[in-house]
Order: sequence, then C-alpha cells, then structure tokens
Amino acid sequence: MKYNYKPTYVDRKHHFADCVTWPSPPQPLLAPGKRNAKDVPADTHGNVVRLQLGDVTDAEAMLPVLLICLLWPALAEASLLQTAVKRPVIPCVIHQTAKRHQLQENESLWAETWRAKNPQCKYKLWNDTEIAQLARTRSPALMWPIWEGLTPVQRADVFRYLVLWDQGGYYADVDAACTLPIDQYKIPKEASMIVGYEMGHRLKEKRRAEIKFARMEQFQQWFLASAPGNPVLLRCMELIRQRYTWKIESTLGLTGPGVFSDAVQEFLQQDDHRAVEEEVRIRRTPKVHFLSYPSETLYGSGLWKMWLLAAGRAKVSAMVAREDPGEAPQNLVKHYFAGSWKTAAWWTQSKEKDFESRRASV
Repeated sequence: MKYNYKPTYVDRKHHFADCVTWPSPPQPLLAPGKRNAKDVPADTHGNVVRLQLGDVTDAEAMLPVLLICLLWPALAEASLLQTAVKRPVIPCVIHQTAKRHQLQENESLWAETWRAKNPQCKYKLWNDTEIAQLARTRSPALMWPIWEGLTPVQRADVFRYLVLWDQGGYYADVDAACTLPIDQYKIPKEASMIVGYEMGHRLKEKRRAEIKFARMEQFQQWFLASAPGNPVLLRCMELIRQRYTWKIESTLGLTGPGVFSDAVQEFLQQDDHRAVEEEVRIRRTPKVHFLSYPSETLYGSGLWKMWLLAAGRAKVSAMVAREDPGEAPQNLVKHYFAGSWKTAAWWTQSKEKDFESRRASV
C-alpha cells in the first residue's frame, strides 16, 4: 500500500479524525416545531450523519438543509487546503520528559544546555501525568485506547511522536546534551523534519542481531525535530497501534527505533522508483559499506521534506566520521545513554569491532 505524503495529506487528517480537530458541519436547519437538534442522528464525534426525509416536512425548510449537507465537505476541505499549502515550519520549542518535574544531577546539567544555548526557544519538561493527558486529549481513538497496556518506556516513545505531531518542535532525551545552538544548525529551511541515522552504514543481519538493533539501517529517536502535523509521525503511531493488535510486545519493534525506522523508510521510498530494484541488486551482490539514502541530504517532494543527519552528529563517539565519509564535522547533540544498556563505552567497543571487520573484508 502506498501512503501519500504530498500536500493532499489533509485527506489523511480527515481519515484519522481521532488525532485532529476536524471541522464539524453546522447544525441542520429544522422546521419550527418539527424536531429538536438533539434528536438528529449523530456519530461518535457529534457530527450529523444523516437526516431522514421524515425529519423535516416543510419543503422550503428542506432546501437549505440539503444545500448545507452537500456543500459542507467541499467548504471544509477548501479551508484546510488553504492552510496546508503553507510550508511547514519547525517551531522553536524544546520538549523533554521525565517521570516527575525533577531531574537527576546529570540530567539537570544536560537539560540546562538546551535552555542556555537556545534562549529564544520555549522549553517544556513534561511529566508522566501530562503526557497521559496529551494522549487522552489529542489521540483519543488511536493511542489512548492502548495507553494502559504500554510500559513506561513505550509511553515515552509514543510521547515524542505525538507531541511533535501535535505541537511540533525539537525532542531530546534527558540524557542528551545540546552542543550547538539550534539557530546555528546548517540545515535547509525547507526541512520540515530532522532525523538522524544511528549507525554510519548498513549492518549485515548477523551483526544487527549481535548488537541488538531492530533494523539494519536504523534511525535513532533520542533526538528529532518536526513541524506539527507531520504525516511520518502519524504513520508511526498508526504502525504502533497496528502492531499492538498483532500482539507485539518488544519495545524496539513496537514503539522504539524499529517502528520509527519503518515509518521513515516508507517516507524515503515514496519517490524512489528504483527502491525495490536496488534492494534486489544489493541482496544478490552485497555491498560492504553503504547507506541506502546518503546522510546530510534533503528528501521528499511537495511540502514535507526530511533532512537526514549523519550518525555522528547526534552521538558522543567520533568514530562515525570514519564510517560515513559524507558526515559534516559539526556535532549537534551528544547522547550519553544514561538510561540505556548502550553506554558510551559500549558504542566505542562495538563500532571499533565493526570497523575492523569491515576493513578486513575489503
């Protein structure tokens, strides 16, 4: 199935009405004394869904009712299209989350780097109660029904997709420090989403399993940015809901980098007409060191465009520069993996081993 990420994404917003506020049609005009408005059939959102001929017997009163019902969808869509043609912009808002509004010592130091280096940006630290409220009010039919069945880590994953989809801005884990002010990022203004690779090359399947990655070409989600309404993030939440019903419990595959990478890959492949052909060629004649979509490049057509960061631009390790020759020298974010089994020392050992094995195979 091909998902349309072009400007007509307003159709997707209409389809997933549980995540957005979609204009409700006006109350049908009723003949005096015939029926009360509360008696008009309505769907679960309170929208009038049909009007039986027997509801209004006055022919003159029926005409405006029919005109409104016929014209309202077109008027609503025209209004949304007028808004949608504006280029999506990433707002200068920084989102982070913690169980309570209280960070540990190192986390406080890292969080302060975001505030100190970006005084022009609004900063918001969300606690568990607030992110639950966000899910309940902004995604009442997609994410909220499964909320109680998610672990705290999985809820934190969902939060980053939902808050950026709903409000836009920059998300960073509390163990990630800002090393360069946001207004100094050398990223095209057309970019409506910023996503970073987690490794500087595609892993072989055996190696992926050894280092417990979810995907051979994996995108990290400890730092990302987006304009509000991004269809990639909406697609990510759709996949989470789908996989939840498939009885998938693994955090990596359900809400973590696995599902996020799938949504990103789907976006990248939408305009790549040779994606399948190229993948067949790669699997028949494996490459040693490559990425399907080179980093430090802008992808996408229409209004929604994604900038892919090289892996080393959002990590503590400098080794990625050797893995990805196209990597720019500026580091934007340092991730210390304080809440993960992937420590900085683990990354150094893992990538040294991987680099040496690749060099030996050349």
